[in-house]
Amino acid sequence: MKVLILSQKEPVDLYVIGQLARDGLVQQLIGLERDNHHTGVTGTAGRRTGVSSWGRRLFLGLHRRWINRRIAGLLLRDAPELALACETWPGSKVNSEDMARRLREISPDLMLVSGAPILKPHIFEIPPMGTVNLHWGIAPCYRGEHTLFWPLYFSDFARVGITLHFIDRGIDSGALILHAHPEMDRRDNELTVWIKCAKLAARCIADFLIAAESGAVSGEAQREKGCLYLYRDRTLRHQLRFLFRKRPDPSPQRIVTYYRADADKMKNVP
Repeated sequence: MKVLILSQKEPVDLYVIGQLARDGLVQQLIGLERDNHHTGVTGTAGRRTGVSSWGRRLFLGLHRRWINRRIAGLLLRDAPELALACETWPGSKVNSEDMARRLREISPDLMLVSGAPILKPHIFEIPPMGTVNLHWGIAPCYRGEHTLFWPLYFSDFARVGITLHFIDRGIDSGALILHAHPEMDRRDNELTVWIKCAKLAARCIADFLIAAESGAVSGEAQREKGCLYLYRDRTLRHQLRFLFRKRPDPSPQRIVTYYRADADKMKNVP
């Protein structure tokens, strides 16, 4: 089974990719260069002007850089070079015909997305086994952006974790493959949750890919719409309030799997 990863290569993504490559579970990486503007779920944020919009972008940019530096120092300090074929594309080209042509040339059986812009159907429908997204949050309850932060902010600790799901035409709305919740304790904060979720994601994705090697799999349809959080929704005000929020209660690690063998898809997989 040939697996390709499409990613903007943030530190958490690189950690997961490195672990999968070390185990020989992925064969190729297409890295996407981050554009000067945010390429995620923004709504109309990219068109706003004024002091409040400038301040929000400054805060979110500084926070992202701080989190990424800390994660890189903790997870990637002694990481070896990625042992897989790599190429880099501009992020703005992710849904281009050139990208579609390149993906057809590579001909992956399955594509894994970790930290990438929203894909269009002519891209995510190319792999016969589908395209799978690693979502840093529990979907559908927390779809969109900053979805490890929001359950911590709302003290919704039972919904802190990651989701693996197939990509469809919605935002984090495709069929569920698994939910994974890290072990939590009162010392946890947003940074430690990112670290725990990255380690857990690498293990869970490896288990899924090993299971998928024996044939195509399908997930379970999401039954709720949940809540979609846009990039612009998080502000400095939320961050300041978060400092005084309740700390997590101790809870064990939990993994819930939904995937199963799909006999119809298996007919199209070599």
